[in-house]
Amino acid sequence: MNSFLQSIDPELAAIQEEGQVKLIAFIKNRPLNYSKFIQITTKFGFSDEQCRELLNLSRNSFYRLKRTSVIDSQSSFRVIELANIWNLGLSAFDNQEETLVKWLNSSNKMIGNKTPKDLLTTGLGFSFVEQELLRIEHGIY
Repeated sequence: MNSFLQSIDPELAAIQEEGQVKLIAFIKNRPLNYSKFIQITTKFGFSDEQCRELLNLSRNSFYRLKRTSVIDSQSSFRVIELANIWNLGLSAFDNQEETLVKWLNSSNKMIGNKTPKDLLTTGLGFSFVEQELLRIEHGIY
């Protein structure tokens, strides 16, 4: 079970356990609110600009979102992906949040001296970070 997602939204975490189809239907009917997005992005240490990039929004749309408080379905899935990355990272780094945050913010030559956190604005970047964390977890790095 996704323990970080469980702490943000227990009902959503339970639905995720039931599978992707149920999760998609749930999110389409009940997108997450902005405060849940902020809970996860705060863990990662994302700035407002990075949060805006994560949601693929213009500055005006992002600041409007902060007032409306509900994020769309696609952005809700991004929150779930971030929670999954967080839990995978904790597993890879033996539940050491500080070590995980340091790794997320350390530049890496393999990715053009960017940080893993920088890559989390695209689907391909998510996949790369996930694969790197799996390698670390299994001692292949």
